[in-house]
Amino acid sequence: MPADVADLLVTGRGGRTPRGPAPSAEQIAWLRQLSDGWTVARLALEAGYSERAMYRLLRALYQKIGVSTRLEAVMLAYDKGWFEN
Repeated sequence: MPADVADLLVTGRGGRTPRGPAPSAEQIAWLRQLSDGWTVARLALEAGYSERAMYRLLRALYQKIGVSTRLEAVMLAYDKGWFEN
């Protein structure tokens, strides 16, 4: 079995690793709010962005931390302890 397939089965995230520095405090707050069930529309309203801009910002965040989906991003945040502050 290829190593990347085994890693995906074990971790659910594949062989991806964060590509850059840890997210900013604001980005971690976004992930925390999403994990609490906030919609992107609500998050955008609270953060002062349009919904479309918020989607773009979240997509850039997901790429920065090496994930593809909101669920993966939240799981990674829990795994890395970013919500422990």
